[in-house]
Amino acid sequence: MNKILEKLFEKRNESYKQFISAIIPNILSDTIIGVKIPEIRKISKEFTFEEKKEFIKTLPHKFYEEYFLHYLFIDSVSQNVDELLLHLDKLLLYIDNWCICDTIDFKLFRNNKNILFDKCLEWIQSDKEYIVRFGIVILKKYFINRDYIERVNSIISKIKREEYYINMAIAWYFCSALTKEYNKTIKYIENKKLSTFVHNKTISKCTDSKCFSLEIKTYLRSLRIK
Repeated sequence: MNKILEKLFEKRNESYKQFISAIIPNILSDTIIGVKIPEIRKISKEFTFEEKKEFIKTLPHKFYEEYFLHYLFIDSVSQNVDELLLHLDKLLLYIDNWCICDTIDFKLFRNNKNILFDKCLEWIQSDKEYIVRFGIVILKKYFINRDYIERVNSIISKIKREEYYINMAIAWYFCSALTKEYNKTIKYIENKKLSTFVHNKTISKCTDSKCFSLEIKTYLRSLRIK
């Protein structure tokens, strides 16, 4: 474990630490070393399979970068999706910021959609803010398509929580769903199925996007809740 921290501190960048501290204000700055993600990815390749297995047994960690490295190690050592999800569930209990939450992804997800979908339904029922957000982010990444869109739109529209980062994820999801499956999604805005904050934030995200025509942006603005 000391070897891992030594490697991370060797790549410390004070200005990057200040940047991360600014965009993730809810975590203490002294839990951030200041290592850029490409550097963490390089560091992750310097350890053996056994070293990685040993590291992911140790939770919680002290530093933000350790959690990112933990996720990369899980991706490297997991032999199948069931093993991956066991490791991931343990990790998610300790994730306390949107940045790592939104970055986590695994190659094994791509060929195990049915298992992943069921797991997302479990994650979004959690009482922990960032586990719910993670479930929404994964649904956005993998399930905005013809096979799932109507079901997922309905499921996510029913998430009613107070936490800021959950509601921002819902707005992000619906903006993406409008981008890819507009006709199957617009009714959730027209019929005001979302909370006022999420409804208006979704519209703001869409009108800030280059993916929509001026005509659609004008229409969406007319649907804002005042």
